[in-house]
Amino acid sequence: MAFQSSHENIIQIRICKIELARTGYRPVHIDKVKSYRILRHEYRKLCACIDEDINVAIEQASDLMVRKQGSLRRVSVFLTPPLLCVFLYRLAHLLWNVNARRLARFLAWVNFVMHKASISPASKIGAGLYIPHTVGIMFHGIAGAHLILFARAVVAANSINFDISNHPEAYPVLGDGVQVGAWGRVIGSLKIGSHTKIAPYTVVTQDVMPNSIVFRRR
Repeated sequence: MAFQSSHENIIQIRICKIELARTGYRPVHIDKVKSYRILRHEYRKLCACIDEDINVAIEQASDLMVRKQGSLRRVSVFLTPPLLCVFLYRLAHLLWNVNARRLARFLAWVNFVMHKASISPASKIGAGLYIPHTVGIMFHGIAGAHLILFARAVVAANSINFDISNHPEAYPVLGDGVQVGAWGRVIGSLKIGSHTKIAPYTVVTQDVMPNSIVFRRR
């Protein structure tokens, strides 16, 4: 009888597992493993982006181009305000992707207080981001690799009521290797082609083809 009761319990457990699988129930340990994999993937992506950001900063600094890129040199470049600003954005974006959004918004606020740069943690920016002067920078959108934002450049939607996480179609999309000059404005739902240069004090409100130079008419 004891053997029969234990056998019945095993059958009932299997039936419960089948019913739970049909209803879409996922055990807690599976969710934890998935969260760990997402976090590991985001961490690796963060390290790769920061490494490329440092490489671009060293290349852009003319006084460092002829010198060796040792570990100490890379650390010193990383501790400059432009790289710290980029790092805080990258870290906030990582937290945003792992659903720690309150902490991500807090880091974005800290970045704004420290460097006077408003970069949404929901924004997607590829590796090689370079911001020579962080004061007045505003970026709320999507961009490819090797983006350069000069002083007081603005890339955002045409309304402050939109949230990029809920309305990504309302924000600009920039390709790879785009440069936005000082006081440049990229506003609205538009696409900027790769390797496009936007001159200072230029306002862009429509799509731009790749390999273009956009400047303001006088």
